[in-house]
Amino acid sequence: ARDWHDAVAFEYSTGVSTHWLARHFTAVYGVEHSAAWCARTEDMLGEADNVRIYQCPSEADYVRAIDRPGLLQFDLISIDGIWRNECFFYAVERLAPGGYLAIDNTDVPDRQVVVNALPDYFAPEDIHVFPGYASGLIHANETTICVRR
Repeated sequence: ARDWHDAVAFEYSTGVSTHWLARHFTAVYGVEHSAAWCARTEDMLGEADNVRIYQCPSEADYVRAIDRPGLLQFDLISIDGIWRNECFFYAVERLAPGGYLAIDNTDVPDRQVVVNALPDYFAPEDIHVFPGYASGLIHANETTICVRR
């Protein structure tokens, strides 16, 4: 089993997941386009000193925020929030060997460009689709998690 306490994560969109990652990862970096949501996440985190959130309102800055920590690879990259397709194509090569890429809402029609591109980056056995319900939603949705071998 992998020891995530030595792992570094990057999140496109932050929130409750950031709070969880802060307790389990060495370092967590994230980006938000909304200043209000960025402040809300930082308030939720309290004294967590292993988290850095960047507030980037423009698409170009948001997508490229993964470069800001100065790291070449991440053990987990989570893609949620806005500009998901652009984030995927920009960040996928920054996934460390053995790392995980989580893409939320891959059932949405405008995410199919990413879904169709997954076999270009991952072996079929390393692409895992998880359908189900998220809290607060009345319809099923889907998250796809890929493993870099």
